[in-house]
Amino acid sequence: MIEIRGMIEATLDGPPDALVGRIVLNRPEAHNALDRAGIEAFGQVLADWEGRDDLRAVLLTGRGRSFCAGASLGEVAGGGFGGVNPLTTLCDRLDAFPVPVVAGLNGGVYGGGVELALACDFRVGVEGMRAFVPPARLGILCEPRSSLPRRCSRPDSSTRSSRRPKSKAGPRRSPARSPRSPRSRSAA
Repeated sequence: MIEIRGMIEATLDGPPDALVGRIVLNRPEAHNALDRAGIEAFGQVLADWEGRDDLRAVLLTGRGRSFCAGASLGEVAGGGFGGVNPLTTLCDRLDAFPVPVVAGLNGGVYGGGVELALACDFRVGVEGMRAFVPPARLGILCEPRSSLPRRCSRPDSSTRSSRRPKSKAGPRRSPARSPRSPRSRSAA
């Protein structure tokens, strides 16, 4: 069943006890830039799916030649977002989502779309796709404050991976390392 909320298409597919959610950003004429209504609809889909025990993963992608161009520049320029950036709030919510989220990067990833992709657990891109933040090219300070530091920091007990159920096989262990590194071996 496809549920359309403005520019957001949301579907749940799969066996009844192992559903996969699919969220498609559908505003290709604007490179899938999210306006306030799109951000709210996206957030509502996440809220509706958050407590589902039958949901196993979410795939996020865009329609057309771009994954996402971030927030709609028309609303940003008009001061439509006020003090709190709703795109950052959406990225925080996506980052905290209780099941794995995969970004299917079907094309260009621009500006806040980069932050949206970084908020996902996995990112898979098509050949030739590009990701960049145009304000950074112009020397303008942008706000990747939510996702970027999380992706660059070391996981600890406060990360969401610790909130996910452990597999029955138990925790993964890293392979044993040799006490001597290749550099310390002598040629003798």
